Amino acid sequence: MQRIIDSEETKNELKGVEDELRSVGASHVTLQSHQGIGIKEFERFGEIFVEVVLKLDGIQQSKETSRAWRQLICSMVDHFRDGFDMHMRQSRRKSSFGVHSEYFDGLE
Repeated sequence: MQRIIDSEETKNELKGVEDELRSVGASHVTLQSHQGIGIKEFERFGEIFVEVVLKLDGIQQSKETSRAWRQLICSMVDHFRDGFDMHMRQSRRKSSFGVHSEYFDGLE
């Protein structure tokens, strides 16, 4: 099992999944300006997701399964949030750069 976890192929697959989850989070940046969605909403989404999954019969009966689902969901939401936050910062930098370049263009 450890060999599978440590293999380069597995690491590359995980990186691909992590990148995809970040991409999902980044795609929600447009909702920030239209709907006011931010980091708090990702946290709340994670809490609701955990609550719903942990109510399922098979999961309620096993502490190990509950813990595994909680860790998986938290990891997913963390990657969503990271992608959202990273894209949000990039958007702010781009808009800030545009404002500054317009200012300097006027000085010529």
